[in-house]
Amino acid sequence: MDELGGTLALRRHWCRPDEPVLLCVRCHPTGVRFDMGGLDWRGLPKKGARAVMDVVGRGVDFVDRDLGQTMTHPVLVVHGAEPGTLAGRAVLPVPSGPRAWVLTPYRIGVVDIVPGPAAEARAAAEREAGGGLLSRARRIASGAAEIGRSLGRDHPYPPGEPVPLAGVAAVAEIPAAEIAGIGLDRRRLPPGYHPRRVPVLRVALRDGSGFDVVAPDDEAAGRLARMTARTP
Repeated sequence: MDELGGTLALRRHWCRPDEPVLLCVRCHPTGVRFDMGGLDWRGLPKKGARAVMDVVGRGVDFVDRDLGQTMTHPVLVVHGAEPGTLAGRAVLPVPSGPRAWVLTPYRIGVVDIVPGPAAEARAAAEREAGGGLLSRARRIASGAAEIGRSLGRDHPYPPGEPVPLAGVAAVAEIPAAEIAGIGLDRRRLPPGYHPRRVPVLRVALRDGSGFDVVAPDDEAAGRLARMTARTP
């Protein structure tokens, strides 16, 4: 069974007992972009990387026009005057693996999604593969048992069995007192995206930085706003 790494994992490993999750945004590295002084769109320092990124950007634009395709919209845009702002410090440096941006009534959290016990056990079993006759016999027996279990069920998370949860490693927190406001807005994305003007749920911080959660349409943006209505 695949490990679940969303709200269930957060409630188990990160939230306080009385802390509901209002919004959880799964952020793979390619889904987080930056509108921040001193950084390019990908969150890299402009100095020294600007020329290279310009060339790459022009190549991407050329391929997009040639194939009639557009780039996938980001899920989160981090904005601010410079990387030392609250928003910048919370998410930088850009991670190499899956991460979640979380909003609760008490705080904004940035957490890494890490393998839980089930995934670690699978990895250990894979490392053991090829270890000898006994290891091969164990794998054969394990495989036969799994086939037997799968024949008796067709649900990925069958009743009566614990649901495997991913682990959560806290990266940064911003207290709710630092939130200046939450509301709907629109953001204009760089060339290469279509549409370029998209609805966002904007979480503004008191130092002028903030986070834009990008929504696919106005209806989805409205749902995001209603989900966050329980913040202080």
